[in-house]
Amino acid sequence: MRLTKILTNACLLGAMVTVTLYGHTGAASAQAITPVLLPAGKPASQAGAPAPSQGTSNAATPSQAAPSTNAPSTAPATTTPSTTPSVTITEEWGGVTKLNSTNAIPLMVEAQKRYAYVLAGGEVGANAGTFQLNGQTYRYLSQDIGTSVKLSSYLQQTFTRQASDALIGKYFIQYNGRMAQLESDGGSMLDWTRSTAKMLSMTDTARVYRLTVPYANNAHPVERIVVKFSLVDGLWKINTAPHLIF
Repeated sequence: MRLTKILTNACLLGAMVTVTLYGHTGAASAQAITPVLLPAGKPASQAGAPAPSQGTSNAATPSQAAPSTNAPSTAPATTTPSTTPSVTITEEWGGVTKLNSTNAIPLMVEAQKRYAYVLAGGEVGANAGTFQLNGQTYRYLSQDIGTSVKLSSYLQQTFTRQASDALIGKYFIQYNGRMAQLESDGGSMLDWTRSTAKMLSMTDTARVYRLTVPYANNAHPVERIVVKFSLVDGLWKINTAPHLIF
């Protein structure tokens, strides 16, 4: 059992414009909705969450996901308070070139920080703005992850393209060329810094580990989570959708 907290607030904003969803359909006007191309960027959280480096937005050939009729999801609601502190900017993540039970842990810790960072809307205090759409309040992401290229590139520092696209398609939309998400807040009580990993299977380019993760202050029994990893351009990346882990 994993606990997270989401509080969703509503506000009104009058603009009616066309919306492009990652994997979703729906429009605020009579104009047609088009799916967004998610570029496969060069591998680009709350405290310690590294904000993306300026000017890093290299992308490979984009792929196009078929739109669905579902609206973007909000993060799972929970009554458990978050232990993730506020975001600060740190140095660029160097990556993991050799994966084992020991260095899988810092990769998971870094990935959780990036996951928390994007779900919180990016940089704290950025005040990127909000808008009203279909009776719900959305907020823009901060400038450092505010486009599809920047957001995908930032996540791909620790996740594969496939895993990054899964998260983006579930929780984010593109609105007037900017990335946005439903306005909400939450966090996790899992303490990834104290987690342990056990390898379940391996090949030269793919591995599966079972992570045993305690809660902060051992408030609940440990969680056991199976995570897939893939070798991408010499660096090991998490190949399980972030929202299925954290």
